[in-house]
Amino acid sequence: MALWVNLLGALQSSALMALNLYGWANSLVPRWTAALLRPLGRRRLAGQSALDFTREALYGTYGGWVGAAVAFPLQIYVVTQWAVGRYGVLTAVVVSTLYGLSLIPAWRLFLRRRDILRERFAATHNALRFLLNALPATRLQRRRRQLQRRLRGLLAAYDRQAPRAA
Repeated sequence: MALWVNLLGALQSSALMALNLYGWANSLVPRWTAALLRPLGRRRLAGQSALDFTREALYGTYGGWVGAAVAFPLQIYVVTQWAVGRYGVLTAVVVSTLYGLSLIPAWRLFLRRRDILRERFAATHNALRFLLNALPATRLQRRRRQLQRRLRGLLAAYDRQAPRAA
């Protein structure tokens, strides 16, 4: 059942990704600048082998916003010039305003949908792995049920022997 639910969810998320091509295409430059700047924030913690991911995430966030600050006005300018040449100034102002207002929400929607799709694929992968290698999992489930029964028995025995409140 979990496999079918996750496959259906992945299929639904994939269908909605077609709508998010707009957000994907318009957020290419911000995502690339985030990917380029993120390694600049990578550093090792003092005396440890672990990495400081907060600084790396901060640099990636700054990179995304710098990319958006550079790319979005240029994209709006290109759309404005295209609309002026095709439809006239008044229509170009309306089209470019709507386009500009849609850039960040489309970017955020794309990221949200992409993350949902990744979660669905991971859940589907886990369900398939469980189905293909079900014997250890069924043993684990059987052992879990045995432990639950024993725990319920212990709790019931404790409840029978516990003093009653007056």
